[in-house]
Amino acid sequence: MEKVKKYLSTIRTLSAQPGNKSIVRQLTEMLLLFIRSRLGPGFYLLAQMYRQDFPLRDVLGYLSTAGYKRQVYRLNNRLYHKSSQNKVIEKAVLTAYGQPTPELLGHYDPVDGLAADGSSLRTAADLKALLEKQQDKTRICFKLIESWGGQGFRAIEYHSAGQVKDLETGTWLETDSFVSSIDKTEEGGVLIEKYLEQHPDYAAINQSSVNTLRIGVLKKRDGTVDCLLAFLRAGRTGAIVDNATSGAIVFPIDVSTGIAKAGFTKYKPWVFYQEHPDSLTRLAGTRMPMFTEAVELAKNSLHVFPEIRFAGVDIAFSVAGPVILELNIYPDYSGFAYTRMPSRNALNQ
Repeated sequence: MEKVKKYLSTIRTLSAQPGNKSIVRQLTEMLLLFIRSRLGPGFYLLAQMYRQDFPLRDVLGYLSTAGYKRQVYRLNNRLYHKSSQNKVIEKAVLTAYGQPTPELLGHYDPVDGLAADGSSLRTAADLKALLEKQQDKTRICFKLIESWGGQGFRAIEYHSAGQVKDLETGTWLETDSFVSSIDKTEEGGVLIEKYLEQHPDYAAINQSSVNTLRIGVLKKRDGTVDCLLAFLRAGRTGAIVDNATSGAIVFPIDVSTGIAKAGFTKYKPWVFYQEHPDSLTRLAGTRMPMFTEAVELAKNSLHVFPEIRFAGVDIAFSVAGPVILELNIYPDYSGFAYTRMPSRNALNQ
């Protein structure tokens, strides 16, 4: 009941604002959306369907979550999902075909752990030895082999004096203490790679996080690849991840021009930002640097993975240009809401 009251209050507030639909129209469309696609009022609000420039045909142009799942599995052969979901395999395939990714240091695992040079990376002593090979103040990140939404992500700055600095909390640890805190028993182990030195244009948005583009790409039946959608995820001050579920601001991007639109958060998609609220970097109306190169890189990534035709590719920007952080071959359905892209026709190719 509290959730219903909250939705009604939000709808009432939105209806009073210029450019938005009336209460009756919003409620009617929410009902039609639920009947058609089994999507609730939260999705309606997230996609900003309450705006007058969102026609009813687009409201009804979204697949249900079950329908989206069927389309993903139609486009991406289930037998090949692990080829991208496993970060070690994914990085190996991308590297084999010359697709730029952050530098791999190793795979920390009690049974199968190996450093990039082929040496053992299975014990705490092995991990400490790997760290001690790095130059002073080298930044390193640790990722669970299979995870999403920034789960299990850690980033440090290694100091040759025998200490590491946690980049999220700013706390200092002795190297031995940090090593013992890394749980290598997580299923699949932990991927270790160099922390990306972010391009100044993207670092200016938020210094503490690597700010990325999610680019949705689809390989059509004739083998050509289309860019369906794109949005920037801008982390907040002090955050080391830029995931929308962690409070990052989403700025949808016009894929034909590379120009960002007003941003919003996942939990308040009716509050808009023309600039980043912390750094005050202007984003709305601005063309994203190296957008064309990022789109081409995302498109190329589909050519190196067999039986994969659809992905949400996470692109970061180093000082040398765009790099692939990862492919998401079952990308969060929210991306179609963020970008107001009706999924029914977009994926029916």
